Amino acid sequence: MKENQILRLGEAVLAIFILIIASAIALVNIIRGNVPHPRMFLIVAVGFIFYAVAKASVFKRGTLFSIGTKGMSQAMANLYRVGSWLMFVGCLFTFVK
Repeated sequence: MKENQILRLGEAVLAIFILIIASAIALVNIIRGNVPHPRMFLIVAVGFIFYAVAKASVFKRGTLFSIGTKGMSQAMANLYRVGSWLMFVGCLFTFVK
């Protein structure tokens, strides 16, 4: 019985729709100067630390400019991805009621 299961495409569209709505609400709150949950900015800070550590591993190898996870080990690439998501989600939690 799979007729009640959502397809992968449907999941992706739903996730993108929710992210667009949440991002729009956050953007409106940022423009108004309204910060409903300032403590949630700590999530952004933790995400940035993860992101910076992962990028530092690339800089340490001698590459001054790179986009994405190119040149990172698997562990550093995962840390980079987690850091990026934490920064994004932290911004949403900080500015969305």
